[in-house]
Amino acid sequence: LLCLAALSRHVDRPPQSVLELGGGFGVLGEILLTRSNLVRYVDLDIPPLLTVASYYLRELAGDRVDVYDDGWSGRVGADRSAVLPSWRIDDVDGPFDLFVNCFSFQEMEPAPSLVI
Repeated sequence: LLCLAALSRHVDRPPQSVLELGGGFGVLGEILLTRSNLVRYVDLDIPPLLTVASYYLRELAGDRVDVYDDGWSGRVGADRSAVLPSWRIDDVDGPFDLFVNCFSFQEMEPAPSLVI
């Protein structure tokens, strides 16, 4: 919430599309998605938190939020919200009004390597 308070001093209107790197369990997504049905929120994070955020945001916003699993190979269109691993950022279409990162760059993992 400290990041949100700081952010509020630097924006002149509520953002309609937000890309968050390291969204944790999805508190920013909760705030944005429950504020308006027109808001788009994409959370990129590490796998352990993807499980929690996927469940949490799906419970709040239903099918408005796409979630990643091993069989999902699609793109996140400019009209969709989603929770994805950080290495799937190239599958997210823009633009976004706002990019947010609060203390998570040190936790991002590289793409998983294939073991043969």
